[in-house]
Amino acid sequence: MPISTSSNVIARSTVCQSPNCGSMIPLRDGSIMWIWGVGSNWPPPHPLQANFSKDGGRTWSDPVSLRLEDGSDLVGFLCPSLVRMRSGKLGMVQEQTAWDFNQGSARIKATFHASSDEGKTWSAGVALNARRPREHPYFDQLHQLSSGRLIIPCAGLIGPSPTGDFDNFTLAGERFRNAYAYNLAIVTARYSDDEGATWQRSFNEVYASIDGGRGGNYGIGEYGIAEQSDGKLVMLGFSGLGRIFRSCSEDGGETWQQSEPTDVQGSGPLCVKRLPGSDDLLLIWCHGSRWEAMSGYPRHRLSCAISSDGGATFRHFKNLESLDDVDTIETEPLTPYVQGRIWKQPSDPSRYHRAPGPLRVDHPFCTFDRGNAIIAYGLGTLGDIGFLERFYHTTVEEVCARFDFAYDRKTGRIKGSNKVRVIPIESLYTEGPISDGSDPLSDGGNRKT
Repeated sequence: MPISTSSNVIARSTVCQSPNCGSMIPLRDGSIMWIWGVGSNWPPPHPLQANFSKDGGRTWSDPVSLRLEDGSDLVGFLCPSLVRMRSGKLGMVQEQTAWDFNQGSARIKATFHASSDEGKTWSAGVALNARRPREHPYFDQLHQLSSGRLIIPCAGLIGPSPTGDFDNFTLAGERFRNAYAYNLAIVTARYSDDEGATWQRSFNEVYASIDGGRGGNYGIGEYGIAEQSDGKLVMLGFSGLGRIFRSCSEDGGETWQQSEPTDVQGSGPLCVKRLPGSDDLLLIWCHGSRWEAMSGYPRHRLSCAISSDGGATFRHFKNLESLDDVDTIETEPLTPYVQGRIWKQPSDPSRYHRAPGPLRVDHPFCTFDRGNAIIAYGLGTLGDIGFLERFYHTTVEEVCARFDFAYDRKTGRIKGSNKVRVIPIESLYTEGPISDGSDPLSDGGNRKT
């Protein structure tokens, strides 16, 4: 039998940015706070936004702007991360401003803030990455370790600024892309032993490799970390090889071991969280095959799985969203990950029987409250509109209406929405798909391909 959960597509009037790259945290009054940025760094500066839920994540308030302690706006671009610190205060890391964000040479100012009044006001920002603005934090990944140390992983790039058509190429007459082709994407960490007053950088960097580097080195990005009960840190990240890679640290994130490939196929962005009262890890990621990526629907399937051995192996595979009923993708060889340049709906409606639907289901983040996992992610991208309308004999407006997308036919631009799912943690361990019985994209699946 399908697992009963609740799910809710969040209207753009409630959260206007999709995917919103946000973070959630339970508050002392029993509510949950969700913080996100509007994703724009053009003047005038925009404050971070917060929504609140009083029913365990099932419904959400209208957004309100965050304020600093002096009453001014807490300006933010994207990627907030929230944590409850040992002192009782809330801590937050966020990307305050960004330049050249989409040119492979992003320069980002990241800051840490603390709140003593449950998020009503926040301290002035402390810079994390002033000397290395190409290394910036990922969202929803700020942690306080058992030692009291605050730590957050950061993405980075090594190499010159790209020029020209740097990530597209032609193969057999078709256009493809590899988003990690122009620089080496690395992961580092920033950590603080004084509750965010000062920050240090990890000694070394993490990236992917084949055969210890003899087969080449490749980027890792869109990652997550979690602490085990023995104090070991586990990092999982999407690689430019189409496989999730794993690295560990035994000194609180100061140094990291060489990464190794797991058997988990797919792409990022991903979320890793340690389940409450357990040493098990919950992984949420875009689970897909190379064939799907090259065909133009690499992120239609958002899956979750559980590891009981520190991220080395996973079980209990389930889909949160998928256009088909496949929930386990067989492991494929380590070769550079290639995506179709044009995204489009699947041309096999017998297998992908929920198509047409969102092709970009990604940027998941998660919190836990009263025995439930509260998982949020973005919905977007319908792909080639002409193909959608010709092949499926529908209009893009009709499909957009199902998912609260905004569509401008003059420009062809589609703005997506977000979704929140509330799932009992114990249900993540049971057999069978996850379903709420009402959502056409969320009746899961339990097949392999």
